[in-house]
Amino acid sequence: MNKKLMIICLSIGGFFIICAMFCCIGGLLDSDIETPVIIDSTATSTKPITKPKPTKEIIGKIDADTLIKEYDENEIAADQKYKNKKYEITGQINDISEVLNSLTVTLSSEEFALTTVRLKLKDKDKSIVAKLQKSDEITVIGIIEGKGWDVDVKEVVFK
Repeated sequence: MNKKLMIICLSIGGFFIICAMFCCIGGLLDSDIETPVIIDSTATSTKPITKPKPTKEIIGKIDADTLIKEYDENEIAADQKYKNKKYEITGQINDISEVLNSLTVTLSSEEFALTTVRLKLKDKDKSIVAKLQKSDEITVIGIIEGKGWDVDVKEVVFK
């Protein structure tokens, strides 16, 4: 009887542990992670402040190495200057890859750069990317998303 009771208790405990793991994983995969809401603790209003929409017009021109340098020196200042804004970016191709159906081109003049400008591309760009080679200099227009591991650029259009 004690063995049966112990097996039942272990089974129930294991079930709860598995359920807890799935809840944690589900929370990490929540789609709201991409759109954080920031509450201004100094404001008198309780209205949340949401992240700004990306700009539609081109704000300016910048080369990839300068963008990387500014993000490496002060990510907060660089975000205020570039994040969610459309820029024309020129740089030297560091890498061309497709991982899990995600097509990317990274820009940096340094061969073993820790930070690069990562262009997040669409399938329609495959024919253009197929003609590119490492060390080619390219110019694109895109919206800078900020820095994760790299400085990410979305909605890329080749110029």
